[in-house]
Amino acid sequence: MNSKTATTMRIVKNSAMKNTIANQSSCVLPRTTKKMSLHLSYAKKAFLLFLMTGMSFIGFSQTAILFTVTNFVQTAPNVFRYDVMMTNTGTTAISVRGYSWGLNTATGIANGGVISQTFISRDPSIDASGGPVAGVTSTSITTGVCAGSYHLRFTTTNASGNGAPLVAGVPIRLATVQVQTSATSFPVNFNPFTQCSTFTPIQVNALAGKTACVATCFITPPGASSAISSTTGLSAIMTPNPAGASPFKLNPPAVCVPVITNVTASACDSYTWAAPSGNGNTYTATGTYYKTTPQTANPTCYDTTYLNLTINNSSTSSTSQTACDSYTWPANNSTYTESGIYTVTTLNADGCVNTASLSLTVNNNSASTSADTACDSYTWSANGLTYTASGAYTSTSLNAAGCVNTETLQLTLNAAISNAAVTACDSYVWAADGQTYTTSGNYTYTNLNSFGCVQTSNVDLTINASTSSSQNATACDSLTWPTSGLTYTSS
Repeated sequence: MNSKTATTMRIVKNSAMKNTIANQSSCVLPRTTKKMSLHLSYAKKAFLLFLMTGMSFIGFSQTAILFTVTNFVQTAPNVFRYDVMMTNTGTTAISVRGYSWGLNTATGIANGGVISQTFISRDPSIDASGGPVAGVTSTSITTGVCAGSYHLRFTTTNASGNGAPLVAGVPIRLATVQVQTSATSFPVNFNPFTQCSTFTPIQVNALAGKTACVATCFITPPGASSAISSTTGLSAIMTPNPAGASPFKLNPPAVCVPVITNVTASACDSYTWAAPSGNGNTYTATGTYYKTTPQTANPTCYDTTYLNLTINNSSTSSTSQTACDSYTWPANNSTYTESGIYTVTTLNADGCVNTASLSLTVNNNSASTSADTACDSYTWSANGLTYTASGAYTSTSLNAAGCVNTETLQLTLNAAISNAAVTACDSYVWAADGQTYTTSGNYTYTNLNSFGCVQTSNVDLTINASTSSSQNATACDSLTWPTSGLTYTSS
């Protein structure tokens, strides 16, 4: 460090030494100068500081640099990034020419893989204003002191010029760095920078095999280049604090925000709640059912789907009917002519299937025809009526099945009585009995006709007597008789 570079140290009091100048073993160096209550001249105090630190300062100028490791973000299960910011927190003008730091990881960070580190980018103003060249940055990794831990190194080569100015109080991004494990992921809910043994997450003190936080700067005044470390005004913090209440965690469990979904359905008789939205179960009763599903991003958090189900029942009915010849069923207006079991389906009041069943017996009407012959009259046993003339007669009744039975009678009556009125002259030979009658009168004759019936023949006979007269006539040559109209020529 240039002999004219000013630095700030803190005087502490303790029982062993009242006025001891203590440089900072931690990464944080106070940014104010405490007044000493010693009866020393300003020159003596300055000389004392020079002897103990090997440095000098000009006036009350203060050189202070703050490294901030921050902006942690996980971009993949096995990748995260962080930024390193540098802030001029002192009162001197500083231009950064180079820088380095080292981070100590927690045990087990690689999760069975190998850790790698990659420089991604930095604030463009560093390149634009003559800072260390990005192309000569170096990132490397060594095995940590604790088993399964790593030491992440980052260094640059000093710029050839004065470097990039650091405006007091304005942080500048030195680098965005990516850390990756060759395993598929970092451990779950893992704090990557918990303290490993006695090593803090940020390596602030110089130590063999470690890269400490150092900023090589051009300081004005005195206008010279100097390496600023934890003993000469450099402090470092990590935010969020890995030992605090809310540290950065890799692969943290997601906050469980369950999604509740309500589904309404209705069905007849049964309902199968099909996957993937449902659970594949079949329900036969009205009710509320549910299915839980682990969230893809957070398998310990479950979404719940509720099924509000209404089951309506199908219905059935049955009836028995007996009919003659045919039956028209009101349920479907179909006409059936044969016995059997018939069904028809309709929708009931709930919109479900109603199945009506008909057990049908069809009995047949019957018919018969008979022919009969009688004398004079005939009494038909089918209806008890007596007929006196031949003809076709019908009678209806119920058969054994309760259906109409129609009987037809073809009736022939053979007449057994004949009446005749006859007028004859002098005598009459009646063919019925072969007798000759010479007097008028009513005559009756009975015998059996060809049908075996008693034949009664009646004749009302009128006999007229013949008359005669004589007349004498004389004529010449011939005579025409007026009575007969004949002409006679001989006597």
